[in-house]
Amino acid sequence: MPARAALVLIVALAAVVRLLASRGDLWLDEIFTINLLEQVSSPLAILTVRHENNHVVSTFFLYVLRPFDSDWLYRLPSWIAGAATVALGAWVAWLGEGRGGGAPDDPPRLRSILGALLLAGSYLLVHYGSEARGYSFALCFGFVALGVALRDGVTAWSPRAPLYWLALVLAILGQALAVHVFVALVAWSTLRVGRARRGWRTTITTLVWWHGVPAVAYAAFYLGFLRLMTISGGPREGVLVPLTSV
Repeated sequence: MPARAALVLIVALAAVVRLLASRGDLWLDEIFTINLLEQVSSPLAILTVRHENNHVVSTFFLYVLRPFDSDWLYRLPSWIAGAATVALGAWVAWLGEGRGGGAPDDPPRLRSILGALLLAGSYLLVHYGSEARGYSFALCFGFVALGVALRDGVTAWSPRAPLYWLALVLAILGQALAVHVFVALVAWSTLRVGRARRGWRTTITTLVWWHGVPAVAYAAFYLGFLRLMTISGGPREGVLVPLTSV
């Protein structure tokens, strides 16, 4: 079977599995997010609801779909992002070390198929890719950012950088844990650009060009949203109390 046909089949099966997993009643966290929409009068007002269950991108889709009042439809955007994650992961694996990264040891077709199989069969990705929360968006847009950086090779003043910025901003709006993706990309690109020995001025300019906008956006999101976020849940009595009460 040709590699592209195999990849299409894997992604299709991954989508079917996630679609089957998206059936059933909503989880409490999903219901909680829908209830938060009672405080929202417009899409922009979503950013004013500073609550841990407000994953902005997911909440936006819930806001749009709420009039239909369908559990399955609420999960549709996350399902699409979850299936897209498998395809994007295969693309990233195909790119390997990316532009200027040297010749990889493994053929790109094999890497992409193995990558797609790994992502498609991951229980955690099936679980979080089939519920109306933000994890699948964070991973989906994170792969977009990584793929753009690999395809470009992180060159100075690259016209591809704005797509990288947009993907990373959408990733953290999907789920705040996407900051780990950004930190990893900064570390990776710093090593990559440094090894190219383009001179310290070019190196700094390149890194600022690629990471400056996401860094400012992340800082603004933290100061205006995450720092003021309301956290709900059980009593916080420390780690030892639950252990000693067993």
